[in-house]
Amino acid sequence: MTLEQYNAIQVTTIADLPLTEADIFNPEGSPMLVEILKSFDFYYKTLATESAHYGIAQHYILISSNTTKNASAGTIDEKYVIKLNVGLINWLISKFQLGTPINLNADLEALDKLNKKLDISINEFYYQLASHFTFYHELGHLIQQSDFLNEGIQERSLNNQGGFNIEKHILEYDADCYSSLCLANHTVDYYERLFKDDLDKEVIEALTILSGTVICQYLLTFVNDIENLYYRERSHPHPAIRLLYSLMTFCTYLKDAWNRKGVNIHFETIFMNVFYESINLEKDFLNTDNSAKLLEIIKKERPALLRYIGELQTEAHGREDLAIYKRNQTLLK
Repeated sequence: MTLEQYNAIQVTTIADLPLTEADIFNPEGSPMLVEILKSFDFYYKTLATESAHYGIAQHYILISSNTTKNASAGTIDEKYVIKLNVGLINWLISKFQLGTPINLNADLEALDKLNKKLDISINEFYYQLASHFTFYHELGHLIQQSDFLNEGIQERSLNNQGGFNIEKHILEYDADCYSSLCLANHTVDYYERLFKDDLDKEVIEALTILSGTVICQYLLTFVNDIENLYYRERSHPHPAIRLLYSLMTFCTYLKDAWNRKGVNIHFETIFMNVFYESINLEKDFLNTDNSAKLLEIIKKERPALLRYIGELQTEAHGREDLAIYKRNQTLLK
């Protein structure tokens, strides 16, 4: 996408929505111009394609000029809108794409094979998946078409002071799991594009671990009081809960997908290695130790965490208004 094409889309967006030029980020002159245009092009086209599947007639995506690390989905004048704050995009680019080179402690031989086949750097791959998680999470909220879209559902409200609402927890659970499934599908597609029919178990596991750490690092972006574990509080589930069910969804999908292709990857090993690698990566990227704290919380509170996740799964199961259900229905067509 060229800058001229981007600007033309923004003119239409401003004409259709109660927004001004000041509300939308103008990337002209930005050192991240190329990457921002490339990302916007992917999300703009993907939103158009997915909206057709889910009957979302009037849809818009824009990069807000807001410099906070946030994203949101909502309706404005009955039009469906995804906003990605430029603050979040710039942060993801600077931390992941242009940040410290990513190195894993996993099988070095497998990583070497993976590196030789990658058509982009591991850091670029990492940035793309982190950005995708943002986009697909917000898309999940649009697909739900819930009444809460009128208020605007914000990712950063993870740390809000609002009261508990089980329906909001269910919607966040559904959007996170929808995004995790989309990332898992991208991971399989990417491997097959690089390696064709060469199914190397060690390389598949290395790519799965690398991709799983993206979910960890992304969700940790929105964390403040990680050690204050809660269940039926606030608008978003606690990060330990979100991370646990997101990784369970991600790893289970990949385990089943590769098993159908004759590759048996071990769920527990992959799951734990994602955490161990995330602990090491977080020190470089975020200069924090939330991954280690999360792992300790999960080890200590696992029965209660799984019990609450089970409650969310039960509440969400079979609900025809949720993104996962709608996704499954489109796959059956």
